[in-house]
Amino acid sequence: MKKYLRLLPLLVSALTLQAQDTILLEDFEDATLTYTANTTEFSAASGTDFFGRIPPLSVSSGYSVTGFNGDAYFGMMDMNVSGVSLPVTLTFSSIDISGYSDLNFSILLAEDDDGSKQDWDAADYARIEYQIDGGGYQNLLAIEADISSGSNGEPAIDTNFDGVGHGTKITSTFAEFTAAIAGTGSSLDIRISASFQSGDEDLSIDDVKITGTGSGGGGDPVSEEAITLGATPATVDEGSTLAVTLSVPTNVDTDTVFNLTSGGDGSELSIPATATILAGTNSVNFDV
Repeated sequence: MKKYLRLLPLLVSALTLQAQDTILLEDFEDATLTYTANTTEFSAASGTDFFGRIPPLSVSSGYSVTGFNGDAYFGMMDMNVSGVSLPVTLTFSSIDISGYSDLNFSILLAEDDDGSKQDWDAADYARIEYQIDGGGYQNLLAIEADISSGSNGEPAIDTNFDGVGHGTKITSTFAEFTAAIAGTGSSLDIRISASFQSGDEDLSIDDVKITGTGSGGGGDPVSEEAITLGATPATVDEGSTLAVTLSVPTNVDTDTVFNLTSGGDGSELSIPATATILAGTNSVNFDV
């Protein structure tokens, strides 16, 4: 069995670390909102049909998702009610990206587990698009049922935007999904569109975030000399997972994203694209 010896020095040589600024973060924690919706937030049918922040909305006690940050998130389920035209949309408009490059989008996603099936029909979807300087919306992320026709599929990432979910499944535990935003400019718009027309068809979101690298390398850059990587053990069998800690000397003021670019002698390592040190902390753990 092959062993990676002195794995930590190998990992250090394989990574290019670059801190990014948080340009926008919508955490749904309070009424200071960074988006507009095309319909009023609501909860109906004893909390089984809803669209909005939870709380303040009350939803059915049978609806359960876990792992969101803070005390609130944004949920949507069976929104085909009187007075609501589908798709519903959340639009984050006129985000100032002047001087930024390497733009990145991230979002936490979850979906209530009904036990035996997930109830997404082929017509159900949630799609995230972006446009820069009004140049027209482009695909960013899409969540579709994992079936091309019929009913009661499972929601998953649509990796090629063909209307079918081929990728990672959405579960009842919030997980982060990311996508690079191609291009630069002055103003960025993000649009989230969703259409769920029947019972138990749902999606919840949290921590909608845009990050980028400022023209000066970031508003509060962390020098490469200050970044440390630690791992135990230093030797691991091929195919095994190594827990790595990336740390900086002091707590960061805002969420700080590090691009983990594989290169050099790290071709055999499975390295995540990014690692985020959360505001008020000075380290993050990730696996390779």
